[in-house]
Amino acid sequence: MENNERKLEHLLVKASSEPSQRPEFLEKLLNAEIYCIGFSDKTSPQGSSDVLPEGSQVSLIHFQNEKGETYLPFFLSLESLQKAIQDEQSYLRMPARGFFELTLGANLVLNPYSEYGKEFFPQEVEALLQGGYGSLLESYEYQEQREVLLGQPAEYPHEMIDQLRVLLKTKPEVKMAYLAQMHDPKRDQEPTLLIGFETDQTISDESFQRLKNQIGHVAYESLVRKRLIDLIHLDDVHATSGLEHYLRQETAPFYVRKKQKEKGFFARLFS
Repeated sequence: MENNERKLEHLLVKASSEPSQRPEFLEKLLNAEIYCIGFSDKTSPQGSSDVLPEGSQVSLIHFQNEKGETYLPFFLSLESLQKAIQDEQSYLRMPARGFFELTLGANLVLNPYSEYGKEFFPQEVEALLQGGYGSLLESYEYQEQREVLLGQPAEYPHEMIDQLRVLLKTKPEVKMAYLAQMHDPKRDQEPTLLIGFETDQTISDESFQRLKNQIGHVAYESLVRKRLIDLIHLDDVHATSGLEHYLRQETAPFYVRKKQKEKGFFARLFS
């Protein structure tokens, strides 16, 4: 258990400065066990290291920030919990998903008073429980032909592209990805960034939705100046839209999946 806690804390440190690591951290956090300050009808007043059973009645301790606003603290390890308290307190260990569901609607802070932590707002937790990595994507389908302006962004988002490349290198199902700027005056006051990505045809619907959420999350989190982002899936079979034509024919991909090198005769014979 301690080894898993150390791995998750190490991933938190990386995620604090590298948006490309945040989807993995949030996924692992959601499936981990966390510590919180409080007590239950199923534990002793001194606290326990046992995971709470289903149906437990729980009372949790709130903290206040400098503005006087209350929040619920939770921790990745007992060590980080001990840094946040001055007197002996009872504590609970429970699955993170259960903690998020139990406290939905409250402001949460991970590892307060530690060097690395994170604040979770209610809408962020709700999206996370639905697989949105802190933000939910909205699907948008044009019902009629629309004239939009396409080009390249004047301020190229280098940090965003660098972080997306790191993410996509871990996604063998992605073949290539493109960047453009799009302005639909009837929909948006300002131009939006457009990310197009092509995948293998064999990808499942569940894997595709997860991939799309990850790309959207990393892209937005790594933008220095926040702005709206549109995602489009490039489909080889139905590549008929003007957006797809522009991305494929008039821009160069910022990411291309490396082809696996074929093994030579003797390598095949003896491997």
